Amino acid sequence: MADSSALILDTHPKPEVFICMLHGLGASGYDFETLPEEFNFPPALKIRFFFPHAPSLKVEINGNFLMPAWYNMQAKDPWNNPDQKGIENSKQYITHLLKKQYAEGFTPQKTILAGFSQGGAMALSLFLDSPKEYLGIVALSTYLPQFAFLTNQPFPKDSSPIFMAHGQFDPVIPFEIGYNHAQFLLKKGAKLQFENYPMGHSLCTEEIQALRKFCLQLWQV
Repeated sequence: MADSSALILDTHPKPEVFICMLHGLGASGYDFETLPEEFNFPPALKIRFFFPHAPSLKVEINGNFLMPAWYNMQAKDPWNNPDQKGIENSKQYITHLLKKQYAEGFTPQKTILAGFSQGGAMALSLFLDSPKEYLGIVALSTYLPQFAFLTNQPFPKDSSPIFMAHGQFDPVIPFEIGYNHAQFLLKKGAKLQFENYPMGHSLCTEEIQALRKFCLQLWQV
């Protein structure tokens, strides 16, 4: 299926389960083109991989250059000064893209919403809006943009399970940021699995295998 707003890869002519994965700053959905092969899910699973492309924005942390971005990032202390308007705009945009997919028969309850880096921040932001809506949330090498503004209200006990992972030597988003935000979510009652790996700001084979196991558990395979 062609769609200029996303890369769509189906493992079957009639897919039944759905993964949406959001890319990082300056990237595109095509960065994930090899992921289906790397996951090596059982052939019997009928999966749609949906990799949206972010719009182009001027990003302050990168010298105000125009690049694909889900939201702007401040040059000073970006973790505690989130671009709330930009995040809200992208949440509406991603929700619009997902609703178009749901019109084909998918549902939020069948959706694993994932993201890497800035895309992972968007996945967590969408989760905060609807903690019970998705089958599962995946947030890789990322952080929680609303960390400084969250209240003490706990998540529902039946909130979506979350898989978070971070590189121990990440030079882009420091490991301590991701770890602390994961611990914060755990204390609020989120059902969260946190893993860390001896890598930088990237994916590794061990991480993909752990994520594969997480997805298969959600699909009860």
